[in-house]
Amino acid sequence: MIDKTRAIINDFPDSMDKLFWKVYPEAKLIPEFHAIWKEDRGQIKTKSSKLMWALILVLHKSSMFVNVSDPYAEVATAYLKDPKFKWDKYQNAIDKMKDCILTPAEKSLTLWEETVKMRDRFLKKLYIEILESEDLLQIEKADKILSNTPKMFDDLIKIKATLNVESVTKKNINMGEDNDF
Repeated sequence: MIDKTRAIINDFPDSMDKLFWKVYPEAKLIPEFHAIWKEDRGQIKTKSSKLMWALILVLHKSSMFVNVSDPYAEVATAYLKDPKFKWDKYQNAIDKMKDCILTPAEKSLTLWEETVKMRDRFLKKLYIEILESEDLLQIEKADKILSNTPKMFDDLIKIKATLNVESVTKKNINMGEDNDF
């Protein structure tokens, strides 16, 4: 499913007009996706298809939404046309989609990126509150927390390097350069 998804996303936006369930009929066999399909009362299943494409837009590393500060909000507004969409209702499907379309390195990178975004939002809010309180001890503690940021980025760089090696290896295999068989 990973290779198939990458090919379709590379053809975006044309591929997103296709019914997800026609492109991936096997997805209905996965319980988390079958529940979404079954929930859609329409005969053609366009609502559930759109939700499945939305999951790919939010999660797939080739999607332009993946690097925005809140891809879920962006996709809900821009693609689903529902800014109040309740993603938490579909957490099991989100987790399963990650399993289906992300390599282990991509999953690790996604986790780190999500963590860094949450941490940045938290630290910004915390730092503003501490500065307003003018408590020097708290400011010093916040500065120590901020000083850990470079180590987090070093770890993130290592994961991205692993992902790049994985990507190059896969391209070489797909191009027939790795013919050990």
